[in-house]
Amino acid sequence: MTKGNYWLCFLVITAVVGWEGGDDSLRLAKEALHRLGIDPNRPVQRETQINSFVQHVFNQIQEKQKDLRVSPDRDPRVQFYNSMSENSNGRVDFDLEQGSIVGNVTKVEVAFIGHLHRNFTIEITSPSQLDTVVTTARTPHGKVADITTLVADKLSGSTLSLSISVKGAGNWIRHLRPVLAIFLDLDASVLNRRQKRFIAQTGNSSVSADLAESRNYCRLIPWTVSLRDLEWYPQFINSPESYQANLCSGECPRAILESYFNVTNHGIFKAMSEKKLCCTPIEYNDQSLLFRNTILRIQTVKGMSVARCGCR
Repeated sequence: MTKGNYWLCFLVITAVVGWEGGDDSLRLAKEALHRLGIDPNRPVQRETQINSFVQHVFNQIQEKQKDLRVSPDRDPRVQFYNSMSENSNGRVDFDLEQGSIVGNVTKVEVAFIGHLHRNFTIEITSPSQLDTVVTTARTPHGKVADITTLVADKLSGSTLSLSISVKGAGNWIRHLRPVLAIFLDLDASVLNRRQKRFIAQTGNSSVSADLAESRNYCRLIPWTVSLRDLEWYPQFINSPESYQANLCSGECPRAILESYFNVTNHGIFKAMSEKKLCCTPIEYNDQSLLFRNTILRIQTVKGMSVARCGCR
């Protein structure tokens, strides 16, 4: 687990155990927020309600977060930018200086989330590629267009702004409320795949879950962390309100080690030497968070949920 993920997990733990550590816990929790790029002492301008387009993207990421990762060194994320200006000639500008672009851009979408009474087709071009036209698709979350082919090669950490040209909106453009979504370091093709059925791991393949529970053998125990209990929810962290973190609990009796599914050779020899084995997490799942630093961001963080347990 990276240092950044460690501090994020510490932040979650402080939400559960409270502030019993006094000033030290508060200081460490603030440091955790800083490592996410959040200054808890700075007032944050945020929307009173997350719009349905952002919520839809978050739901997609959360459902398929296990398959989105393309690099073990970078957490998949989506960064959102509101427009700086829209004018009647169709030019829409986004200020990318609010949140720098670090990583590989794999998808770029623009959504027009304004409530419009008039139904018209919007076509989008890049100022540098006027011959390439992208048409928006009508969705429950507004008119959305994939503009990756138009702008992806122009986006980098040094890009301060992005402009697109919108055709077909005319004077209605000021009502469109454009939102730019930049997808970084994630496998965007996964978002269009059918969701896999999730099967919970009990932590034991040779000893049934019922037997493990009745004999108090090592097993996975459901445990929900409430992020709502965190002091800075929802000012900085917007979603989810809670997530399944899970725990490992139970004994690792020597008598069942040879049939127990997650014991290593090291563990067997440890037990033979009369050393006590511990029931511990051996596999973790990712967890996606929707939070705000200088911009609204979705980030999928490693190692926040226990997937399997074993005797070690």
